[in-house]
Amino acid sequence: MHLRQLDEVPERIAEKRQTAVDCRQLERLGHDGHAPAAQLGHGVVNAAHVQAEVMKAGQVAGGDIRGKQSAVLMVFGSKKTSEPWNDKLIDLRVDDNKEPIKELERLLKVHRAYEHMNQGDLYTEKNDMANAMKEYNAAMKMFPENLEMKYWTAITLANNKQVNKALPMLKEIYVKDANWRELTKRLPKVGLLNVTEQELKLMTQ
Repeated sequence: MHLRQLDEVPERIAEKRQTAVDCRQLERLGHDGHAPAAQLGHGVVNAAHVQAEVMKAGQVAGGDIRGKQSAVLMVFGSKKTSEPWNDKLIDLRVDDNKEPIKELERLLKVHRAYEHMNQGDLYTEKNDMANAMKEYNAAMKMFPENLEMKYWTAITLANNKQVNKALPMLKEIYVKDANWRELTKRLPKVGLLNVTEQELKLMTQ
C-alpha cells in the first residue's frame, strides 16, 4: 500500500486493518488498526521487523474482531527498478492459522537464514571462503536444527578442499538422517561434489 493510500482507506476498514509502511527516505509509518497512521513513527531500521512489531501491537490492542487467522508481510526496495520481480524483497503470507503472526515471524527467520546461505554461495563463487563461512555459520546459528543448511555447508567445504572440516559435520548429519549419506553418494554424478574417490569413501562412511 502506498503512503498516499493510507489516508484514503475508509474508516470502517482502516479501524480493523493493521498496516506498516517502511520508507527509506521518509519516516516509517505504522498503523496498528486503532491510532491514525500518521501518528505512529518507528525508528527501527529493519523494515520487516517494523511490520512484524506493528502487527503484534495491533493484536495486543485487540486485533481483528473476527479473531486471528492470517497475516501478510511484504517489503519492497526503496527504488523501482527495470526488473519488477526483484523489487519485492520479501513476500510472506500465512493463512488459516491460529497464531498467524508467530508463524509469520518464523517464516521471516527462515527467509533471513536462507539469505545468509545465498550470500555464502556468492562468496564461495568468488573464492572468498572466510566470508562464505561467516554467512553459512550465521544461517546455521539461526536454525541449528536445520540439517539441509548444515549439509550444504559441509559439501561446500569439501568442494573447496576442506574435506577434513566437512567430515565431522556430515557424520553428525548422518546420525540424525541417513538419507543424506545416500545423497552424498549421488552428488559426484551430477557435478555437485568434486572430490577424489578416497575422499568420497570417507564422506559416506
